[in-house]
Amino acid sequence: MAKYKVTSNFVIDKTQYDKNTVVEISKTSADKINKRGAKSHPTLAPFLVLVEEKKANN
Repeated sequence: MAKYKVTSNFVIDKTQYDKNTVVEISKTSADKINKRGAKSHPTLAPFLVLVEEKKANN
């Protein structure tokens, strides 16, 4: 899991993301959202920007 800053208001897969908020999601999910967003709205991409990546506890 990692923290991402949302750069635009958008809804994807029935989940709403609000601009300038920070969300915690997996890197895989963030990559999928950014790829879909780049195809549909290339001028607004990327929709999620990495803020903090959590390190695994060993």
